[in-house]
Amino acid sequence: ELFGDFEDLETGETNKEENDQMDYDDNEEDDSEKTKLENKKAKLKSIFDAEYDQSKDPDSAYLDELKKEVEIQTKLNRSEFENMPDDIRVLYEGYRPGMYVRCELTQIP
Repeated sequence: ELFGDFEDLETGETNKEENDQMDYDDNEEDDSEKTKLENKKAKLKSIFDAEYDQSKDPDSAYLDELKKEVEIQTKLNRSEFENMPDDIRVLYEGYRPGMYVRCELTQIP
C-alpha cells in the first residue's frame, strides 16, 4: 500500500495504480521543498556563524591582552626577586607554590 499497489491475498490478484505522473510531481515538490529547507538552514547557519564570530573576537582580544600583561609582570617579578633570599622574598610577594608554612602549636590539650 505504500507505493499504491495492492495484492488481494484471497484471489491472488495484484492491482497497481497508474499514477506514475502524480508520483513524479510529488517527488518534484518534495525536492523543491527540500531545497528550500536546505537554503533556509544554510542562511540561518551563516547568520549564526557571523554573530558568533563577531561576539567571539572582542572577548578573546581582551583576554589575550590580559594574558600578555600577566606574562610580562611575571617575567619582571622573576628578574627582580631572583637573587633575594627566600625570607625577604616572602615579605614582598608572599609564599610561592611549593613553599610551606610551618605552624607550631603549643599548649594544645
